[in-house]
Amino acid sequence: MLAEDEETVLNVTRDMLKALNYRVLTADNGREALKVYKQHRDEIALVLMDMIMSDMGDKELLYALRGRYPDVKVAFMSGYPLGGEEATLKAQGV
Repeated sequence: MLAEDEETVLNVTRDMLKALNYRVLTADNGREALKVYKQHRDEIALVLMDMIMSDMGDKELLYALRGRYPDVKVAFMSGYPLGGEEATLKAQGV
């Protein structure tokens, strides 16, 4: 599943993953990502999400997913510098 609130980035990333033969479910904000994950969790191998989304931020979405689905696999992506958050994210299994 791909969660990204910027439409152009969502479309380009989705199309790239599809070209690599991945089936891609999308959500354009964190709240939608929770709904999509709940509906399709048995089909989703990885949640690839933007770190900065306007509706629900990265940590809020991560904690919401992990609180309900502890085995969820998550990878963050960002166009911004992480500012030292890498170690914290790695410790959380991201």
